Amino acid sequence: MTTTRRDAALARRIAAHHGADPASVSPLPGPARVNHAYAAVLGRDRVVLRFAQDPARADEFEVEQWCQAEARAAGVAVAAPIAHGVLAGVPYSVQEFVPGAPGTELPPADAWERLGRFAAAVSAVVPGEDAPGGLFTRFGRALPAAWQAHLEYNREALGGEDPLVALGVYSAEQAPALVVAIDGLRDERLSFGLAHGDLAPRNMIVRDDGEAVLIDWGGASAGPAPWTDLEMVYRWHLADRPEGFDVPVTAEDVSAFARGCGVDLAAAVPLLEALVLLHSLDLARWAMDLRPDLLPLHVAGATRSVRRYLAEGQRA
Repeated sequence: MTTTRRDAALARRIAAHHGADPASVSPLPGPARVNHAYAAVLGRDRVVLRFAQDPARADEFEVEQWCQAEARAAGVAVAAPIAHGVLAGVPYSVQEFVPGAPGTELPPADAWERLGRFAAAVSAVVPGEDAPGGLFTRFGRALPAAWQAHLEYNREALGGEDPLVALGVYSAEQAPALVVAIDGLRDERLSFGLAHGDLAPRNMIVRDDGEAVLIDWGGASAGPAPWTDLEMVYRWHLADRPEGFDVPVTAEDVSAFARGCGVDLAAAVPLLEALVLLHSLDLARWAMDLRPDLLPLHVAGATRSVRRYLAEGQRA
């Protein structure tokens, strides 16, 4: 049995479990990056069924559906959550099917500025006691304190005994410059809230009436906001061809996103450079601890990031 057939069979089982017509299940068009996605008919409506491609991927659907509900309550247009659960050991979600055109069909400046406005609106959601634990880092739910602890952890790890030195990410002689970068982040006065985590045009659907709807909250997190989303867009721009994109993310795209966020991009570039550096180092440490199968990928990314930062990161 092929992977495609096995996935379709599971989608039909999920559909039947929630009272949808299994015979109506069909794959959604477009490349699937993280989740398999299928449409099905439930009563008079269409719904979307999603489950992860990677069997080792953590269950993100509790977080996703909480974020959808909170963002919706805050006035952000989202696909309405319907259900999430586990079937045959596979976590899945069911949500509203949103008809319309993907954001990739909009003029880039329009798409990225709309996404920036989404980032600003989402950042106003501050997760409270009812928020699922998966939104937060291991440093706790108090966001400013957790951010400082996150910075301290990565700062203290730098130096000659750091496993990343042995892996060739940076040299012991380069450690002081990286410490300066993280110390600078400790002094930044950042705002905190919810971040979507994947604000790309592919995750925006434009209805026929022109309303844009934000989908795919699997990468959401709580922390510096809208800085987490802006840093990701800036990181995509630095990549030659970021994963999941058919075209590069241009400087104009980043500028439009920052404009939508209400951020002065020129003034923010040094901060974004330091955030990209921190992200790459922390991701390599995460892979060492939890996903050694991904370690070569993230070590290579961290190595590139360090080289870039030391060569260019402090340019305005």
